[in-house]
Amino acid sequence: MKTLSGLFFLLLGFTFFPAQGQENVKIQLSKSDFLYRNSENPATVTVPGAAQKDIKVTLSDGSINSDSKGYNFIPGKVGTAVVSVFVKGKLLKKAEFKVINVAAKLNGHKSGDITKALILPTAKMAVEVEGPEVAVKFKLVSYEVSAMIDGNEVTIKSSGEALNPDQINLLKKLQAGDRFMISDIKVMGSDGTQRTVADLVFDLK
Repeated sequence: MKTLSGLFFLLLGFTFFPAQGQENVKIQLSKSDFLYRNSENPATVTVPGAAQKDIKVTLSDGSINSDSKGYNFIPGKVGTAVVSVFVKGKLLKKAEFKVINVAAKLNGHKSGDITKALILPTAKMAVEVEGPEVAVKFKLVSYEVSAMIDGNEVTIKSSGEALNPDQINLLKKLQAGDRFMISDIKVMGSDGTQRTVADLVFDLK
């Protein structure tokens, strides 16, 4: 009887104590409540009582690197990503995060072939968010337009959505077969965070 009683309490302990431990494990993003695709998203993972060498953190789609400040989650696709925390091979915690991709467009077009008719006489930049709906909205801050003119690279920087007159004149000088780039594209979120998004590269047809 004593043996059965001891076994009952042992099983009871295994039933309830791990759940309490899961609640103590914390996965916290440092800058937002969601993840940016193909970007480093700083985070901290706290497991009370566990040695750092025994903790393993995984991401369902993408990669993770770590430094002295914590972890960087780098998801590979938009949608959702699951972060899992293991201690000595045992799963202690899972957390799901939305993953978005923030990109820029020129007159509604991404990188690739384009004609002057699609961008002139006016050209306008816009910010596009791909993926699940998030509370943060984004606006364009600044960018550079670059092209080769007479063998020399010309770069003109501006802010605001519409390309400035100098940038428009630069594009007017280009011919079919020429390439131009829009780079150093900075966007600002309504949460106050600023980030640089992927360059746009166009070939005139």
